[in-house]
Formats: sequence, structure tokens, C-alpha cells
Amino acid sequence: MDLANHHLAQSTQAADARHAERVNEYRRIAAERRAEERTTATGSTASLPQRIWHAVVEAATLQHSRAHRLSH
Repeated sequence: MDLANHHLAQSTQAADARHAERVNEYRRIAAERRAEERTTATGSTASLPQRIWHAVVEAATLQHSRAHRLSH
């Protein structure tokens, strides 16, 4: 395989990985919203500070995994 095709393949794989990551992020957000709607309807099971802290930890974890992937 020549160098141009190799770079194209790497670029395509990276784009596919980014797309999959975005899809998973959207699915996670949608699942969280559905869970919030359920707890709003039935009464909250976690306090607002706990939910905020959970969201912050999730965002930090996602950012860390992205940074780790980009470092390779």
C-alpha cells in the first residue's frame, strides 16, 4: 500500500472513531435525560448536587479518554 492510501486509511479510521464517539455521547445524554424525566415524574432519587457531580465526573472521564486516544 502506498503512503497516500495508508494516510487515507488512517484518516478514515480516525473519522469513524470520532463519529462513533459522538454517537455514543449523544446516546448517553439521551439516556440521562430519559432517566431525569423518570425521576422528575416519580420523585428524585438523587439530590441536585449529586447529579451535578455525576455529570462533572462523566465529562472529565470522557475528556480524559479522548486525550488519551489522541496521544497515541
